[in-house]
Amino acid sequence: MTKRNAPLSGKALDRFTRRTALMVGLAQRASRGEKGLVDRLVTRLLDRATRPRSPGDDFMRDEIVDAGIGFSADELENYSRGRGPGGNGPA
Repeated sequence: MTKRNAPLSGKALDRFTRRTALMVGLAQRASRGEKGLVDRLVTRLLDRATRPRSPGDDFMRDEIVDAGIGFSADELENYSRGRGPGGNGPA
């Protein structure tokens, strides 16, 4: 079991609050519709900071999608109607 940290208080809470406010402000700046020079720089900075360094570090990666395994429209329809493989009878 991991050791639970004490709740933030005092200076640690102040640092956390300032850091969080800065991150939210940068995200708002990067998501603006009309982008000026600073907005484009912030967007580039956030993109670089949040992009995984290698494909192995990307937790959103899906091996099935990467392998190109998929289902045909008939297979999906049979599955949604409760039919087994081939379309006849229960699975």
